[in-house]
Amino acid sequence: MILPIILFFAGIIVATIYFIVNQRRAEQRNIKFREEIKNDFEQLRKDLPNIIEDGIPYLKNKKKQSIIKKGLAYLIDHKYEFALELFKQYVNNFSLDDSEKAAILNFIGIAYGENKEYEKSLEAFNKALEIDPRLAQALENKGVALYELGRFQEVLEASEKAISIDPNKAEFWSNKGAGLIKLDRLQDALKAFDKAIEINPNLSVTRYNIACIYSLTREKAKALEHLSNAISLGVKNKKRAKTDEDFKWLLEDEEFKRLTAD
Repeated sequence: MILPIILFFAGIIVATIYFIVNQRRAEQRNIKFREEIKNDFEQLRKDLPNIIEDGIPYLKNKKKQSIIKKGLAYLIDHKYEFALELFKQYVNNFSLDDSEKAAILNFIGIAYGENKEYEKSLEAFNKALEIDPRLAQALENKGVALYELGRFQEVLEASEKAISIDPNKAEFWSNKGAGLIKLDRLQDALKAFDKAIEINPNLSVTRYNIACIYSLTREKAKALEHLSNAISLGVKNKKRAKTDEDFKWLLEDEEFKRLTAD
């Protein structure tokens, strides 16, 4: 089964913290204040490893900081209703500029998506994009919601828009590949996945999806090679492969058994 990039983890939350609105505005801020904010969020870095990688949320209001911290923590703990309540309070109780409101709507969409409420998730992403059509992470997340809703042509369209904004984001190419597979465009999907791997060789979902394609086309050696890479990057892929219809014809293969053995 071809898998879309997961909504929440790693780079998605990183890039969706859109409170560093743009470099020009950031440069106008006081450097000392920036260091204070950086120190304030250092504990969040420790508590939520791999969530904040590039840049620090740029908020002077301490109550806003507190809400964002709690909201992200609730998402990590799978407490999506609590996260939604906090982010909605944020929108309702603070005066927000457009970029900040778009970022919070994106967070709301993520929470709905993680809670498998994909229609509401899509609605939130669309609202974010009405405010900021170039919010690439909202486009990426919208693609994931569309994928879960079975709207694969729209997945492709959202992914291509995200790529046009930032062609160096591996996840955007991987999501494009997932959509292309569902449209039975396997060779085009491979090209998209290859581009994703070129940018980031450590995307286990992408490696797994490439293995699925080669299994579907009965190219055993390539399928097992990429499956091995996917398992080395994400041990859950071992269990997944054993129940995946795409690998059904390999279930009795000795090398496949070795790769997926407990």
